[in-house]
Amino acid sequence: FSSPEVVGTYGIIGKILAVGYFFFRDSLPFIGFSSFGRSIFGLKILRASDASNASGRICFVRNLLLAVPIFNIVDLLFFVVKGRRLTDEWLGTDVVAVK
Repeated sequence: FSSPEVVGTYGIIGKILAVGYFFFRDSLPFIGFSSFGRSIFGLKILRASDASNASGRICFVRNLLLAVPIFNIVDLLFFVVKGRRLTDEWLGTDVVAVK
């Protein structure tokens, strides 16, 4: 595994997997429609309207907004004031504890 071609290939694959996980981590069925961290703490992202699992599109948009630095500050301030994220308000989602 010391040749540059092999290390470069694994590096590219690792980056692609990491970016994919970042954007879709809350909508992966093989980890229970929850990120690894949320699974550990027993949390899930559900649609507020019917308490079903949030769709891949909703999770993608939710996580895409986290990639915008200035939005993180606005989202944090909204969370401190309202007790929930601004993205949850916009997208109609809730983070809930599951049994």
